Amino acid sequence: MSLNTIRTARVPPGLSPRAAGMASSPTFIKVRPNKNSSTPFTPSTYIVLDASLLMHAAAPGLLPPVDRAKIDRTLADIEAAAREGGWREAIAKVAAATGLDPANMKTESGVTTVPMTEDRAANMTYYLTNDVSELRRSTLGHDEVTIAARNTRIIAAAGADSKDAWNHQCGTELAALLDVPLTEFPGGHNGNTAFPRAFAARVHEVISLTT
Repeated sequence: MSLNTIRTARVPPGLSPRAAGMASSPTFIKVRPNKNSSTPFTPSTYIVLDASLLMHAAAPGLLPPVDRAKIDRTLADIEAAAREGGWREAIAKVAAATGLDPANMKTESGVTTVPMTEDRAANMTYYLTNDVSELRRSTLGHDEVTIAARNTRIIAAAGADSKDAWNHQCGTELAALLDVPLTEFPGGHNGNTAFPRAFAARVHEVISLTT
């Protein structure tokens, strides 16, 4: 099997990947809010394999209220910085929030850093000024996950190097809700780009163990 597609999909709450019409082969899905739904899903990267959903850094709605309020303030600060000065003004705040150290970015050997082209900069600014606000408004929480888990095997995952970050805590909360171990992946929040080969190998390992 191969990780072969990157696309955008809208997944209604409680609907399995197969029922949503997704390919049964491994697919990277960028889940964006369904504008026709009153329950928007968090914009994040998931990996859908047949009837399995691997959630790497889950939704803030799973956090306790105090922690949810704290990360909401952090995300609001990131969004405001991006709106005022573009991605350059916000990127340090993003790194701090997700447990990344720009001065010490670890990668596996052979990884080439992709330059920040004009198009990538525009995409990053758009993401920070649009998707971050959707993340803050997300209502994906315990009830929605419980419903979805009835028809879909959900694998709770997080980056091994982001243990002090809120996104790792989300993965921990998801694992506790599902009563399963947390599955850790190489790197931190950016593990799929910093450790692409190791990350892909871990995906295959995890799916092999759960199918």
